[in-house]
Amino acid sequence: MYTHAGNYRRAEQAQDRALKLYPASQTRLRTQVQLHQAAALIRNGHVPDGLRLAADLMDGLPADQHNEIVRSVARQVAAAVPEPERSRPLYDDLLSRVRL
Repeated sequence: MYTHAGNYRRAEQAQDRALKLYPASQTRLRTQVQLHQAAALIRNGHVPDGLRLAADLMDGLPADQHNEIVRSVARQVAAAVPEPERSRPLYDDLLSRVRL
């Protein structure tokens, strides 16, 4: 919520709290939070870093954990990429990971 509203400081605090609460065994939930972190990076102008993080997260999550919620959050990361930046190969790489 904070990320979408542009309040990145509060978003980072909430994301850090969530990651502390979710045990390591909750891989999918942790990945969803980290995908929000990737979106925040992109919205703060760190497009390559955010795209790389999102792609790495999708690659690191076991395929059986790739549900529609995870893919939806990853698509939100891609949607955060400004139009002029969408020609980056990293953008296409991320999209290829979230298409059915």
